[in-house]
Amino acid sequence: MLKKSILFIGILVAIFNGISAQDLNEKLALDPLIKFGKLDNGFSYYIRHNEEPENRVEFRLAVNAGSICENDDQLGLAHLCEHMCFNGTEHFDKSAIIDFIESTGVKFGQHLNAYTSFDETVYMLQMPADREGLIDSTFLIMEDWAHNVTLSTEEIDKERGVVIEEWRLGLGANERMRNKYFPILLYGSKYADRLPIGKKEIIETFEPDLIRDFYNDWYRPDLQAIIIVGDIDPDEMEKKVKKHFSQIEGPKNPRERIEYEIPNNEEPLIAIATDEEATYIIVNVFYKHDRKIKTTVNGYRDYLKEKVYNSMLNARLAEIMQKPTSPFMYAYTGYGGFLGRSKDAYSSFAVAKPDKIAFSLQVLLEENERVSQFGFTETEFERHKVDALRSYEQSYNERDKQESRGLAQEYVYNYLAQEPVPGIEKEYELAQALMPSITLEEINTLAKKWITDNNMAIMITAPEKPEVIVPSEEEVSAIVLASKTAKLSPYEDNISDEPLITEEIAPGKIIDIQTFEANYEIWKLDNGAEVYVKPTDFKNDEILYKAYCPGGSSLIPDDEVAMVRVFEEVVSESGLGNFTGIELEKKLTGKIVDLNVDLDHLTNGFSGSTTPQDIETLLQLQYLYFTNPRQDKEVFDKSIDNFLNQIKFMHENPRMAFYDTLSKVASLNSPRVVMLPSEKQIQNIKQESIYNLYSTYFQPIDDFSFFFVGNINTEELKPLVEKYIGSLAPTGSIKEWKDVAPGFPEGISEFTLHKGKEPQSQVALKMNGDYTYNMNNNLVLKTLEKVLSIKLREKVREDESGTYGIGFRASPSKYPKQEYDLSVSFGCSPDNVDKLVGVVFDEFKTIQKNGPEEIDMSKAKETFIREREAAVKENDYWLKTLQKSSFLGNEIISDEEYYKAIKAITPEQVKEAANKYITLDHYVYGVLRPAE
Repeated sequence: MLKKSILFIGILVAIFNGISAQDLNEKLALDPLIKFGKLDNGFSYYIRHNEEPENRVEFRLAVNAGSICENDDQLGLAHLCEHMCFNGTEHFDKSAIIDFIESTGVKFGQHLNAYTSFDETVYMLQMPADREGLIDSTFLIMEDWAHNVTLSTEEIDKERGVVIEEWRLGLGANERMRNKYFPILLYGSKYADRLPIGKKEIIETFEPDLIRDFYNDWYRPDLQAIIIVGDIDPDEMEKKVKKHFSQIEGPKNPRERIEYEIPNNEEPLIAIATDEEATYIIVNVFYKHDRKIKTTVNGYRDYLKEKVYNSMLNARLAEIMQKPTSPFMYAYTGYGGFLGRSKDAYSSFAVAKPDKIAFSLQVLLEENERVSQFGFTETEFERHKVDALRSYEQSYNERDKQESRGLAQEYVYNYLAQEPVPGIEKEYELAQALMPSITLEEINTLAKKWITDNNMAIMITAPEKPEVIVPSEEEVSAIVLASKTAKLSPYEDNISDEPLITEEIAPGKIIDIQTFEANYEIWKLDNGAEVYVKPTDFKNDEILYKAYCPGGSSLIPDDEVAMVRVFEEVVSESGLGNFTGIELEKKLTGKIVDLNVDLDHLTNGFSGSTTPQDIETLLQLQYLYFTNPRQDKEVFDKSIDNFLNQIKFMHENPRMAFYDTLSKVASLNSPRVVMLPSEKQIQNIKQESIYNLYSTYFQPIDDFSFFFVGNINTEELKPLVEKYIGSLAPTGSIKEWKDVAPGFPEGISEFTLHKGKEPQSQVALKMNGDYTYNMNNNLVLKTLEKVLSIKLREKVREDESGTYGIGFRASPSKYPKQEYDLSVSFGCSPDNVDKLVGVVFDEFKTIQKNGPEEIDMSKAKETFIREREAAVKENDYWLKTLQKSSFLGNEIISDEEYYKAIKAITPEQVKEAANKYITLDHYVYGVLRPAE
């Protein structure tokens, strides 16, 4: 897959030895590792063996039909039909599919899900591969979805409410503005009237036969494919595919599956939409082009040119964004897909500042025009080619570690949109041969090809406020015309050949090494630093890194706590040594290395990632963060200005205002809890305060612990650690965090916030109390979370049809004090708030009285086990586990000990936890209701 995946970027530069015209016209074949076939009835299948993650298999059922296929009286029924596939099939009555899936340890929503878009409907399921019975049952589910969904009137009527609540969730400023700009951007196209969510009045009142008609018309074998990727035998899977799907018969007179067009336009289409509750200002420029699928070697060469072009132009936009004078906070330009299948688009996007909307549009257009007039520079071109090739190399190195989920989605796009999937080995080969042959002159012609006078569309959305200066359509047209004759100068590419580190470094020594059963080591350095090292083989080209010491934002005074929101950005983007942030990016050309500043509540430090090849560069950057951080007033001013503009209209968003109020009530109005800071708080942030904190708590090596997890050669890492970490001199300072945690109100605290135009409510419930933090209590508390999550979903969503989704969270903490937090949140109709809250409390009382049902206990335990199986094969899990062990003093237990502890949890323990932690006389309860 070319456009929809970032997998295919990177390899080493190779010498181009020439490709003949015949080679360039060669068709890109399907990856030979895929077993592909099409049954006599037209049903397609893709099967591939892949062992990441181990013992898991990804299933997809792709249906080449979505909301674009609906009749005028079916608007919303493609999406509702997707919902109905979970509400009863030939082999699974009502919600039995979800019950069965959850019993295997698979999470509904995370590993079992589906989506409906304009042109397609896709069902997604990850299953354990360790039992043949589970795979057989999954095939039954997939077959039922393909042609045996029950669509009973009773279940249809129940699911209407759930879909209406999903529709309700989408209401608000963005939806109202979309209703204004979609008919303009998609003028003359059927897509303008086929949003997948549909129309509420149709969902509420349609006759059940209408959805049955949709299912019978479009769920048919010639419009379906199954994708199976995972730890399986492809030959066995192919037999099962033929067994389950070859006998499905399609309709005798199938409806034509029309690929609908988006019409061309001569004059620019200009859509401007404002709303009182909007929080951001968006400027979008589109140049539409007929979609051309890149099916040949030459097409792949075009793809490489597009990627390099996009990368270079976005690097220029990043430079503009680093200046406080930038008219936008974020901007992006690139060639890619557009709405629908018939069109691609060259598009420029910006999040503009309130008084600089017209200027943002002007800059986007002029930067495109600058490329059209002068092209890119040779240094830009060479730098971004090297980066692309290096990224290809990393992907190729990970070819046997590709995630099954990503591969499955690529094959879905191959079926639905004919996106080529030649495989990373072939792409590696093509990039080696083709990239060196691409010339700067070719790249520089793309702007003239993509930036056209016709098929242009411009969209602007903004808050409807006096201080927001929104240009008129006439002004937008004038800006477009002026950009074509603007007097511009060529871009200057400023680069430095200076080394990252210029001084000689006297290394320290590793004086002690401890080895632990969990296959990691702790190296003690003579300057007092501790280095945790865990070599793994989970990824071939990945090393994750973390460094921390106690302290964090708990050390910031109450009146400066808003600093937290910009601290990491300011320090990380200001550069290191003699390099600005932009210069540093250029200096790191060809390196896969990322290192950023972290400021958490109780700790501070650094986090990053790299490859075995670039590990020394990461450590050089870490050394500079300790010895030579850079202050950049422009970066600071830019960050403050952006922060002010980001927050400016947040209070107008009803949900943001609601959760801001909730945070204040639940924290007793603590000055340290700042969800939506005031303008004054932001303006009071000082650059010197940021760097005083940094120099005091980030630069001294004292009390720092360092963590490396990944494909590590320990003998090669040791001298690098001794040089770049061991050389740092301790200062004798002791770092500790402070207990500045806010309190929680006594008794019952309730509030109602009336805000917003739409008939939608948000409900939140929070509980907090003392807790004894240990492994057993934590597991019991998380079991309570899993059991109640299942039960609340069943009661509030499925039985009452009252919400699209309900969340229940239970969080234990050890520091700054041992306590727990419980929270429930969901959205619903204002008319149903009291009833649904009553259902939640009824479930609380039921589990307190009776304990959990055995089936829910079994589901929870199986989920724990399946999550652990996958987690212990990931570098990120081990990085977090080692750090938690270091900071909290937790023992790292074996899988056997963990599984034993899980199996030992009893319903009685969960019942006791429910009675202890669910405090019916001590909570915060908030409701968002529409404005009165």
